[in-house]
Amino acid sequence: SSSGKQLPQVRNLLALILISHVEYYQEDKPILVTGATGYLAFWIIKLLLDQGYKVRGTVRSVQNKERNAKLFALDHASTHLQLFEANLTSEAGWDEAVQGCDYVLHTASPLPIPFPVNEIELIEPAIKGTRIVAEAAIKHRVKRLVATGSCITITSNRPSGSYTEDDVTDVNITSHYA
Repeated sequence: SSSGKQLPQVRNLLALILISHVEYYQEDKPILVTGATGYLAFWIIKLLLDQGYKVRGTVRSVQNKERNAKLFALDHASTHLQLFEANLTSEAGWDEAVQGCDYVLHTASPLPIPFPVNEIELIEPAIKGTRIVAEAAIKHRVKRLVATGSCITITSNRPSGSYTEDDVTDVNITSHYA
C-alpha cells in the first residue's frame, strides 16, 4: 500500500525532530500532536505510540467516533492516547491540551472546502491557529514547538498521485494554497 511506503519517510522526519531532544524527554509527560486525524499527524502518533510515548492529539470533535476510530485502532492507543477538542479558529481547549506537555508537534492547518478564492481567507486562519498554539505553548512553558507546513506545498499545481520527499512546488507557478 502507498501509506506503508511513506511510513519510513515520516519516521525519518520525526526522528530528526525528536532525536536531539530525547535526552530531555520525561517519559511521564505526553507529547501533543495537533490535527490528530490528519495524514502526517496520524503517522507521527503511530510512531510515538509504537515507541511507548504518551500522546495527546487535538481534533475538532472528540464526539466524532467515526473520524477518530482509526486513531484508537492503533497499538497502545487505549492506554497511551488521549484526544482533546481544540479548533484552530478558537482559543477554547488549547490550554487543557497543552498543559503538562514538553513537546508540541503542530501539524494542523485549516483547509476550508470549497477552497476560498481570496488567499487571505486561507492564510489568516492558518496564522491565527498557529498563534493560538504558540501562545498556549509559551504559557505552559513547552520546551519545543515544531510546526509543519501544508501538504499543498508539494501537491499544488500537480496532478494527483504519489509524491516523495523529492517533490517540491515551483514557487513561480504555485497558488496561494501553498
